[in-house]
Amino acid sequence: MISMGPSIRIYRWRGDRRTDPGGCACLHVAGRALSRAGRGPGSAPAPVVAVGPVVGRCEECYEEPMPPGIVADLDFSKWDEPEPTTDLRRCLEQWLRYQRHEFIRKLRDLTPEGLVRWSVPPLELSVLGLVRHMTQMEHVYLGWGLGGGKRNLIYGDDDYAGGTVATVEADLSAYLAEIERADRAIAAIPSLESPGTGHGRPLAASLVKMIDEYALHSGQAHMLRFAALGEIVR
Repeated sequence: MISMGPSIRIYRWRGDRRTDPGGCACLHVAGRALSRAGRGPGSAPAPVVAVGPVVGRCEECYEEPMPPGIVADLDFSKWDEPEPTTDLRRCLEQWLRYQRHEFIRKLRDLTPEGLVRWSVPPLELSVLGLVRHMTQMEHVYLGWGLGGGKRNLIYGDDDYAGGTVATVEADLSAYLAEIERADRAIAAIPSLESPGTGHGRPLAASLVKMIDEYALHSGQAHMLRFAALGEIVR
């Protein structure tokens, strides 16, 4: 990206495609539509210049609604925060459950293309990328960390920037499966002071770490979702 002052930005293209996996021909950044000239096959890379506020989506930006599948079964309802309690274990487990739910709610209203869009350039980061990252965090700190077994980072370093429209269902399935494994591992630990079989850290420290991870990445997903939608939809 080449900055041209506070209100004008130019985005350059790599070859004949956008630099994010969403694949549409326009960028919706900071409330401005960006469109490019010279779209024919084999045409030279052309700059993209801000042309004004977004008032709708062009035909090339039209996205099909999310098809029936795993997303249709997710609960996007608004939950109340957990009630205060002096039972520390119950408190931590309830807050983990709540933060997971708030994270999942960041998927609502997004099409498959929206889920994978790098909607805040120059960051190579999408809502689906954060789902993939949290899958690995659930595994490292809870599923494997507490329960032991084989440590397996299924995405490796390709969590944040990875994921495509074709992997949405598989990525969400992997995330939900890792949560189920994590919950079984939590239930099997006798006390907050007991160490995990995999990483050896106490249950209390593991729960606090995951609550912190969700608080951080839910905030990121919140902004990415707004940018992918092109408007603030709460």
